[in-house]
Amino acid sequence: MDCASWGETFNLSFPVLDDSYYNIFPMITDDYYIPHNLVINHEMEVVYSVGGYDHSSLVNSIQSAMQDLP
Repeated sequence: MDCASWGETFNLSFPVLDDSYYNIFPMITDDYYIPHNLVINHEMEVVYSVGGYDHSSLVNSIQSAMQDLP
């Protein structure tokens, strides 16, 4: 299934990027941990970038970014 179909299947409201050739991943991390969680704010700034998974810090980062919306 391609990324567009995956987004449609799960009714996502945001784009899903295919990085099969690892063109994007090296731009956001040096540690190459998977999963790698990334939160980008409304100004297209990376406000959270963590390898591995920490539910609390990820949710806090999203909530913080949402509070900063104009």
